[in-house]
Amino acid sequence: MKIKLKPVVFKPRETREYWFCNCKQTKNRPFCDGSHNSPFVQAAQSVIRR
Repeated sequence: MKIKLKPVVFKPRETREYWFCNCKQTKNRPFCDGSHNSPFVQAAQSVIRR
């Protein structure tokens, strides 16, 4: 199955922690659902400020 990648607009409604998926295995794009579960995938953390 080929995954079509496209930009995602994200407008948070509240202040909290969000995890975005870069492994392309999640079933809840663009959010991480833990599907990757691999030691080869590294977590990246970014802070978004308004």
